[in-house]
Amino acid sequence: MSEWPQQLDALLEEDADDLYEQAPCGYLSLLPDGVIGKVNGTFLQWMGFDRDALLGQRRFVDLLTVGGRIFYETHFQPLLRMQGAVREIAFDLVQSSGERLPVLVNATQRAAAGTGSITRITVFDATDRRRYERDLVAARDRAEQAAQTKSELVSMISHDIRAPISAILTAAALLEKTQSSPQQAKYVRVLQSSAAHVLELVNNVLDLTRIESGRARLREREFAFRELVGDIAAGARAAAMQKPDVAINVAIDEAVPERLVGDRATIAQVLANLMMNGVKFTDRGFVSLVVTRREAGPDRVTLEFVVSDSGIGIPADRLPHIFDEFTQASDEIGAQYGGSGLGLAISRRLLQLYGAELHVTSTVGQGTTFSFVLSLGRAVA
Repeated sequence: MSEWPQQLDALLEEDADDLYEQAPCGYLSLLPDGVIGKVNGTFLQWMGFDRDALLGQRRFVDLLTVGGRIFYETHFQPLLRMQGAVREIAFDLVQSSGERLPVLVNATQRAAAGTGSITRITVFDATDRRRYERDLVAARDRAEQAAQTKSELVSMISHDIRAPISAILTAAALLEKTQSSPQQAKYVRVLQSSAAHVLELVNNVLDLTRIESGRARLREREFAFRELVGDIAAGARAAAMQKPDVAINVAIDEAVPERLVGDRATIAQVLANLMMNGVKFTDRGFVSLVVTRREAGPDRVTLEFVVSDSGIGIPADRLPHIFDEFTQASDEIGAQYGGSGLGLAISRRLLQLYGAELHVTSTVGQGTTFSFVLSLGRAVA
């Protein structure tokens, strides 16, 4: 019975040696002067060296590329001495054939008897990881190039379409002023409506393409705030002329400064989209814009914009999707009221340039409310 513990110890020691030699990673032990004092078979196989060519003959740093040696001396070793351990540092090892092997290195250091420290290094083959990273970068570059090509194509086609559509609208306006039969007048109105819809779609696609390509930038200038809101209200009233039962209401907090600094065009586009959206989906009641000052400082003022209507409303299950491109509350609504389903998506993207979010609440049959908060600069007196 006394022989079993000895045999078991010998077996475990033999298994430990096999595990060390055949491990799926490389193991090295470095003497205080950096010379390799112990190395496993896996590392030797990867590098193509005989054991005698490394043990006591070469330092680990000698197996690195020139750039790797510089990094090892200036960063790796100082960090190892300071922390006692370093994790997942990327190096390229130079094999006996001269080929490079990308690896990840973990190292620990502990004091040895006498002077100096013993360094234990674990090496992981990073060939597949490096290849995967290169493939990811290449795929990203291809995707970016494809997106850029698509953006340029859409922009070019949209510009080419917008010119003849504008000409059609001009011709239809002139034709409307000529003497024509009721049937012909009806055809002219259909032509104007259809051309205006296509022009709106083209303009929206151009806006969305500009935003997605990263070319959209805020151009902050001083502007008259109440004048801007007045222009938006006038446009909404003109759009509601065919809806006598719809009132356009505007209210601006008296504490809002007369002149502000911001991107007037962006703010106007967002407000116009929201107001026109309210007019489109409201047949009776109101569309309102309320601007309230939330906070004020010496250089900036924070305003809350709320656009409400008493229109058809949006079903609760559609609310999370109304800011998606080419999306409306339902197919029936799209067929009845028209529109491209881009206005809200564009408005949300434009507000994100300001770091603002567009929020919505709605009840079917009672109306919808959109709101957002902007921080704008005060104009210098």
